[in-house]
Amino acid sequence: MSLEKIKHGTRILVDSNIFIYWLTHQSSQCGKFLRRCAEKHIEGYISVLSLTEVLHRLMMLEAKESGWAKGPNIVRSLQSRPERVRALTRYEDWFRDILRLRLHVEALSLVDLIESLTIRRQYGLLTNDSILLAVALRLGIKNIASADKTLERATTYRVYAPSDLKV
Repeated sequence: MSLEKIKHGTRILVDSNIFIYWLTHQSSQCGKFLRRCAEKHIEGYISVLSLTEVLHRLMMLEAKESGWAKGPNIVRSLQSRPERVRALTRYEDWFRDILRLRLHVEALSLVDLIESLTIRRQYGLLTNDSILLAVALRLGIKNIASADKTLERATTYRVYAPSDLKV
């Protein structure tokens, strides 16, 4: 279902890819959706795990765009050049933009990690996706904003995705 179909007042857990598509201008729907969250028309939630995922991906993107990290292994390239890591700042600005959206930020718990084991087996999802759903389960949230099609395997959740991706 499209992000545009989310009704006013809906509680929704936001996956990391929504922020990446917004900040890299690959989906205007992601930006409109997040604006609705910021304006409190939609009650948006994000887990700390998703925030760390976004931070990491934005740092790698900045390093790649700056030409400081080449080849298939950006992480290894940066690990060997700490001065370049210290020089990266754009990802911090993007992170502050995310915090200004005033989403509910949810910590992870041991219960989430344990529940994610069952969710992984049940739906065949990878670790971070299963943790995302475990957080949603703990919060009683049935709606997920994500461009990740594999989450649609979890039929007890309603997944809203951008339909205008430019990838």
